Amino acid sequence: MIDEVIGFALPELHGHWTQGEALRRRLAERIHFSPVGLMPLDARDGYLFLRQGSEMRVYVYGTTLYPDTADERHYRRMHTRYVTTCSVGLLSPYERVKAELVSYRPELPNPAVFCFESEVDLPRIETFMPLAKQLVYHYIQHEFSNGATPSPEGISV
Repeated sequence: MIDEVIGFALPELHGHWTQGEALRRRLAERIHFSPVGLMPLDARDGYLFLRQGSEMRVYVYGTTLYPDTADERHYRRMHTRYVTTCSVGLLSPYERVKAELVSYRPELPNPAVFCFESEVDLPRIETFMPLAKQLVYHYIQHEFSNGATPSPEGISV
């Protein structure tokens, strides 16, 4: 009986999973991702700037890399914590926000900072943050595996 239920449900679940993966890729293509300022030698700790419109939310992040394993969902181990919300524009560019964070939080004297700008309105916690985590994790993983800093354009999720 259980085998019949699993046999019936598995193709349907696979179809939904495939649709979800396609949607995730389309949304990730609508997010512009770039490092802010100079990158430190170790980018495993830093800040994420998630911007939609003129409002930007700042999160501190930390991660551990897990090399040579089959699980591709390591980005879930990236821990984030909300720091602040601020406005960004000509008078307050990303570099200035980064400098203010460094002066207020000396525990990260040279943080890695990544900015994400979405072309579409996305739910921040449910959609935008997981996509940002994936992009950063792949960026950091690529950086540590090659020893060279990759360009954000070469990173895909």
